[in-house]
Amino acid sequence: MKNKETYLLRGTFALVIFVCMGYVIKFYPETVLSFDQTVQAKFRNDLPSFWTDFFQNITVLGNPPVQLALTIFPALVFWLKKWRAEAYYLLISASLAGLAIVVFKSVYQRPRPSIPHLVSASGYSFPSGHALGAMVIFGAILIVCYQRLNQRSGLRLIVSLVLTSLIVLVALSRVYLGVHYPIDILSGLLVGYAILNMLFPYYDRWRFKWRFQAKQK
Repeated sequence: MKNKETYLLRGTFALVIFVCMGYVIKFYPETVLSFDQTVQAKFRNDLPSFWTDFFQNITVLGNPPVQLALTIFPALVFWLKKWRAEAYYLLISASLAGLAIVVFKSVYQRPRPSIPHLVSASGYSFPSGHALGAMVIFGAILIVCYQRLNQRSGLRLIVSLVLTSLIVLVALSRVYLGVHYPIDILSGLLVGYAILNMLFPYYDRWRFKWRFQAKQK
């Protein structure tokens, strides 16, 4: 694929930024704590109280059981439509996201913010599993829909806006609800972005090859 190097470079660059952030979090956490706390306090204080109920509901989309369902159901739909490469892309991306969450949290072991949490949360804070999962799952579905939907119908634009909004809202909910620092969110999005980009060239190659071999539509 002629653009393979571009996607791999994007993914690598995102991972390099993440590793640099992780190094600071692991060995010099005090250097970013003030920034994190300031941004979080500003964000929570400036929003009307009704946003609490909204974010408590939207953050559920990032809970592991819900993310599992949001992965399996679309992948099953793709498979039944004989979009085999698309199904594998979603499943493999989500699996790598889950593995990355477990590994990186155990490596960096950043405690969660000490401010009151508006939802129940356990484990470590860096990176945000909700942000990472949302980026990978909704991002993979977005890529598939962008390729498959007719540009002129307007549906592609609507689906793209909805899925992008879900990624942003799930990520923001974790800061507002007090269970993650802003840098945790950014790191999760970076890892998710890296996974999507680094897998995309191989997915696109499978898609072309299997369509040529009549293995998928």
